[in-house]
Amino acid sequence: MSPAQKQSVTEDMLCQFLQNEAKSREFAHFLMVTIGPEGNKWLAQRVFETTAAPEADFVFAKKIRARQLDPEKRRLLEVTSLFRYFEHRKQLLENSLTAQEASELLSVTKQTIHDRTRDGKLIGLLENNVLRLPTFQFDPAGPNGIVAGLPEVMAAVHSSTFGKISWITAANRVFNGRAPIDILKEGRIDEVLEQARSLGVA
Repeated sequence: MSPAQKQSVTEDMLCQFLQNEAKSREFAHFLMVTIGPEGNKWLAQRVFETTAAPEADFVFAKKIRARQLDPEKRRLLEVTSLFRYFEHRKQLLENSLTAQEASELLSVTKQTIHDRTRDGKLIGLLENNVLRLPTFQFDPAGPNGIVAGLPEVMAAVHSSTFGKISWITAANRVFNGRAPIDILKEGRIDEVLEQARSLGVA
């Protein structure tokens, strides 16, 4: 079965699941408990604040023969995207430390871990109101046990915390398919910093 066919099956299963009121309420409760503040914001912006496109957009789309989606199909794609978002989040957090574990690793207090996360010197996400710190950022040879240059690079990326994490850990064509974090670990700080600063610049 091709990836496209698998995705189609996933969408059908999701639609059928959500048609059951009890199951949809169970899903909604689970979702709101686990997504945290950033996920809640994403959900509000991408799903519930979806507005109809201006008539001019439809005219233009028709002229270039672009595929047009009805509101229900558009919403389904958004929900499917949400599932992908959280699957990626789950994978990232599988390799993470709690604040207590990070404090023991770096030989500092738990409060110091929270302070460094607040100040952008560490990267952390809330999962069920528990701070989780992805392990990719730790380096015994780096300053304060962190990959050299990481805080500066993260500060240069204008996105949510999850967006920053996604960018630095994803394959990047500028680095021949390698993730920026891997380039950073080789000491090529200026290259990664330049790329981070160029994000969103036309």
